[in-house]
Amino acid sequence: MSDTETGLSQLAVLIREHGHELVEQISTDSATAMLTVVRRMAREADEAVELRDGMIRLARQLGATLTEIAEAAGVAPQTVANICKRG
Repeated sequence: MSDTETGLSQLAVLIREHGHELVEQISTDSATAMLTVVRRMAREADEAVELRDGMIRLARQLGATLTEIAEAAGVAPQTVANICKRG
């Protein structure tokens, strides 16, 4: 799958999931509208990372190993260790 096809596929998923909300945000200026969407998605991504990091710290406190957590989260064990240190 090309980068363009992947991008279009991801856009289609976003529209399916958030279409009703996106329609309200889209103005006649397409660039401004897309920047609005990008900002919103960035906020949501930040929130998701915060939630993931909190769950990583909790899993560690409950006895899961760095390797177990890393495999579940799809990150390196060192990343898990860094997240736990920041907590």
